[in-house]
Amino acid sequence: MVSRKLKGRLNRAVERGKDMLARLSQPRLVMKGSAENLDVVFCEPHDMPIGDRIVLYALIRGLKPKTYLEIGVHWGGSSRIVANAMEANGFGKAAGLEPNTGEFRPKPNELHGRYSRVAGYSPEDTAKAADLLGESVDLAFIDAVHTYTAVKTDLTGVLPVLSPDGYILFHDAFHQGINQAVDEFLEENKDFVDLGILSKNPVPGTPITYCGLRLIKRGKVIDYASDLGAAHAAAGLEEPKLDKAVWDYDIYANLVGNPLGRTDKKD
Repeated sequence: MVSRKLKGRLNRAVERGKDMLARLSQPRLVMKGSAENLDVVFCEPHDMPIGDRIVLYALIRGLKPKTYLEIGVHWGGSSRIVANAMEANGFGKAAGLEPNTGEFRPKPNELHGRYSRVAGYSPEDTAKAADLLGESVDLAFIDAVHTYTAVKTDLTGVLPVLSPDGYILFHDAFHQGINQAVDEFLEENKDFVDLGILSKNPVPGTPITYCGLRLIKRGKVIDYASDLGAAHAAAGLEEPKLDKAVWDYDIYANLVGNPLGRTDKKD
């Protein structure tokens, strides 16, 4: 007869085997010598569908926030995604607020020293989590309790710590209560603009539907001159001046000889 202790070991071995097979079935997206670690979107237990996870990683890589705050951490899947995307950026600090920290799964080395947690509740402990970042929040992610009332409450905590041109990202954007809370927030705060639903991955259900990502922004939608100037400065180049003469400049179009890039036209 198999002892309870041996049975426990066998069950754990079976679970490890299943986990290994699942990982082997996932696409390998890490290239040798690359800073990217897109594997992270597949490797961590998560309530978010794969489309939402990919968008989250891409937002960190694309918007390049210096600071990130998430309300609702749970297993830490989004925490690990964000920390790895920040590591690929080469900068960034992230913090999470969660009352139940015992289920957090990422190991310290998987977070690259870029992620910290605070055990507490929103909104009364939101500022405490934000303080770990050392400056105002560039991107806040609200993904805690998925109700109208909870999201309205989370926003009251996030708003005071958000930077003047910061973003707020909402998970489960297809939940009608969350959609209503965001719509009302935008109506009450005219300095914010709605950038829409970025990940259309609703998981239909009764009485409500989950998933999907919606993004809003405080201040101007596009700060073209500032972003362009910063990129040139980082590359050691002089800040470009507005010059109509270069508006139709493109390497391919110049080779072809016309601004439409068409070989069937002479000029």
